[in-house]
Amino acid sequence: MKGLYFIAIVPPKEVAERIHQIRLEFAEKYHSEEALKPPVHLTLKEPFKMDVKDELILKRKLSFIATQHQHFKHILKDFDRFQKHTIYINAEKHPFLLGLKKGIKKTFRTNFYHVEQDQMPFNPHYTIAYRDIGEHIFDMAFADYESKKFYAEFECDEFILFKHNGKQWHNMKAFKLCGMPEITLFDQLVPEKEQKQLIKA
Repeated sequence: MKGLYFIAIVPPKEVAERIHQIRLEFAEKYHSEEALKPPVHLTLKEPFKMDVKDELILKRKLSFIATQHQHFKHILKDFDRFQKHTIYINAEKHPFLLGLKKGIKKTFRTNFYHVEQDQMPFNPHYTIAYRDIGEHIFDMAFADYESKKFYAEFECDEFILFKHNGKQWHNMKAFKLCGMPEITLFDQLVPEKEQKQLIKA
């Protein structure tokens, strides 16, 4: 038996509600409702099918990834587009976010090679509308949003494994980013107070 899953970052409630309100407004104005189906999220691993019996292994691998990566300041800013099919809010390419994506991709390539692998370059974003926007109105719709401003930031300290229950996506498990900063020989040998003095010098 196979299940349908995806992996994502979900913003705090207040940020998610702001983005969802934009999605609702777009859907009402341009009759585009496809983006309303999943929760507000940034995709780290696109929807994939795998045997339900492998869920425990998947959770263990994702837990290990979480221990290897640090939390980070996640910045969302303004609107952009993918060709003529998607309008989204841009997310800053923080090095820790890129590292997390790389870690997940490598884990799937190494341990779950039977699962469909990501093919597209990683362009972090929060989708406002996609798939069901008519080409004849896409340019007009994007022109309405490209000049608008949006800004939000929050401390991203977890990512989530979602599973589809046949009707909707539900939060299956959250994984806390608890990786420690790299400790160098300099950090180990030189007290913090002296480090600051040396840096100032």
